[in-house]
Amino acid sequence: MNKLTLFAISAALSGTMMQVQAQCAPSSVVRFAAADGNVVHDYQHRLMWVSCALDPTTLDCAEQQQRRLSMSGVEALKAAQQVNFGGYSDWRLPNIKELAALLGEPCVRARAEVVFSLPKALRRVWSATTAESGSYAGLLVLSPATSEIEAWSADYAGAGTLLVRDMDNQK
Repeated sequence: MNKLTLFAISAALSGTMMQVQAQCAPSSVVRFAAADGNVVHDYQHRLMWVSCALDPTTLDCAEQQQRRLSMSGVEALKAAQQVNFGGYSDWRLPNIKELAALLGEPCVRARAEVVFSLPKALRRVWSATTAESGSYAGLLVLSPATSEIEAWSADYAGAGTLLVRDMDNQK
């Protein structure tokens, strides 16, 4: 391909991205609100999210520029049982629908990024949704960049961890 063709493709894709951003209608309803203790309230779905991806070493919030975020699915499930954010200890991995509702749609993701602190290196995120993948059972992961959903073995390390809890649970 010559440089002119590459430039035209790049310009077309950039125009498409600007169009998607321009199509995000302003909302008068507050969906996300930051709370104390690295917690974000999702009023539309009655969920509370930890506002960051977990650091696999400290099980605290990962830094924005942090590159190593990956845990295995088994490690992510265990981490959810060990952490305490905002005074709550009943965190869990989100199911794939909850994760897709947060990260799968560009306009929602753009609004969420205002109150969430998600590292740029977050390429895939574990869900608690189980799936079969070939001859083994695994968990579904979601790519925030592409909204692609894949089945991975729970022993495989390569996805980051976000945590959620039900807002109405008074634990």
